[in-house]
Amino acid sequence: MMNVVQAQVEPAATAAAASVKQFRLKRSGIRPKVFQGVEVCHSMSYEMGTPFWYEINIYRTTEGGFVSEVKFFTKSDKMRDSFKTVDVDSTEELVTFFEGYDPTEDIDPGVVSTERLEKNAVFAATRATELAQFNCEAKRQWNDIVGEILFEIDRA
Repeated sequence: MMNVVQAQVEPAATAAAASVKQFRLKRSGIRPKVFQGVEVCHSMSYEMGTPFWYEINIYRTTEGGFVSEVKFFTKSDKMRDSFKTVDVDSTEELVTFFEGYDPTEDIDPGVVSTERLEKNAVFAATRATELAQFNCEAKRQWNDIVGEILFEIDRA
């Protein structure tokens, strides 16, 4: 189920005049991202029955740039949630980031067990297929959520 808040990609002066607040965004493996600004867009790819989902938030900073937050949530004990941010100066750079993002990098190959792969070719093929399905699902969800966000940004 996608949930998109209408994008409001306004100039920095407008963003500064809006209800500016301080954000503290969690990031995997590094310190949180702290800045002042406003949230302009939010989208989520959560669907019942999927093993993971994405959440994207876009913020306009008081300096006029954008911060995009990419959250990857999983239900699997073998995969971990991840939290990333990217800073860009323009909507064009934001679009370039989304178009160049590879969601398959969020899938840990260790999600499929490799214990008996060498002894059983059928088992190995099954596990390879399972990993390929995870990668396809990640790409599908990413494309859906980014498509929604880019549509809203284009309308703004």
